[in-house]
Amino acid sequence: MTLPRNTSSDGSNEGSSPDERQIPQDDFPEESLTHVVEGRADGSERCILYPADAPHDVVETNWIAVDGSVPVDAVENR
Repeated sequence: MTLPRNTSSDGSNEGSSPDERQIPQDDFPEESLTHVVEGRADGSERCILYPADAPHDVVETNWIAVDGSVPVDAVENR
C-alpha cells in the first residue's frame, strides 16, 4: 500500500519526507475514551473503546473494537 504524498498548493512536495511531515494536532478532537474488555467464546478477549462522556445512544454507533492483545500502555511505550 502506498500512502499519498503531501502536496502544497503550488504543486510541490515540500515537507513530504517522513522526517518533515507532522500530524496537525488541531485536527483531532480532545475527547477522552474509555474501554471495556470482553471475553470471547474462544477464550480470547476484545477491547471496545468509546467516548467516555457519550450518552448510550451515541456509544452504540461510535465505538471501535480490537483484539485484546492490541492495546498497550501509552506511558510505558513512549
